[in-house]
Amino acid sequence: MQFERDEVGAAAAVEFAGYGVHERVLTMVHSGVLPPEGGGRVEALSVAELVPSLVADWRLGEPGRTDEQVRQLAERITLYERGADVTFLGVRDDNGDVIARGELYVADGVAQFEDVIVRAEHRGKGLGKQLFSAALHRSAAAGADVWFLIADDDDWPRGWYERLGYRAGPVMHVYQGMA
Repeated sequence: MQFERDEVGAAAAVEFAGYGVHERVLTMVHSGVLPPEGGGRVEALSVAELVPSLVADWRLGEPGRTDEQVRQLAERITLYERGADVTFLGVRDDNGDVIARGELYVADGVAQFEDVIVRAEHRGKGLGKQLFSAALHRSAAAGADVWFLIADDDDWPRGWYERLGYRAGPVMHVYQGMA
């Protein structure tokens, strides 16, 4: 269940307390001021190039899953290409392994950058910032003049996104796991 108006969703929290997971999901819109280009090793990746990274991350994040479950979770990304203009962006290490990645969706002058992941051992090196810069410039070249992302309202990346030029927009309340 979800509520798109913050005040209604907040009021529902009292009634739904204890019945499932409550998330405050925030839409963040970019200011439109593009960062300087360059300085990164960001490239567009095919699904085939991306799947090994997804498998490795799912194995790490979900150690109780079977190999078949991990493969299916990783390969669900093939569905993202159906009906959407999506570009998978990534950064590789010296061995060619994808160590940072994100999904860029562009349509009708609007761009969304989502599911940005930088492997823990490679954080703090500016790879996430390189991904966002590349996504902004790539989407601007494709005609986008509105950029947004979806974030957890109370999670640490929100402040990082703000430093990258995104500002808080509408809050939606999402309730999951309710019987």
